[in-house]
Amino acid sequence: MRDRRKYLTLLVVILAALAGALMLEVPGSPIHRNATQGLDLRGGFEIVLQAEPPKGHKLTPADLER
Repeated sequence: MRDRRKYLTLLVVILAALAGALMLEVPGSPIHRNATQGLDLRGGFEIVLQAEPPKGHKLTPADLER
């Protein structure tokens, strides 16, 4: 009898976890939430950095790393 209760409890816990996971995925459920999209997924913007050396100075790869 004791083993039967242990397995029944385990089955109930697994079914509850499965039901909770399904409710997160079903769009009509009360706990469904959409993933937050970052700027890269929403079409955000692009920033390009361009180095401008002082007059009379030629840029080197070490200058760009700095």
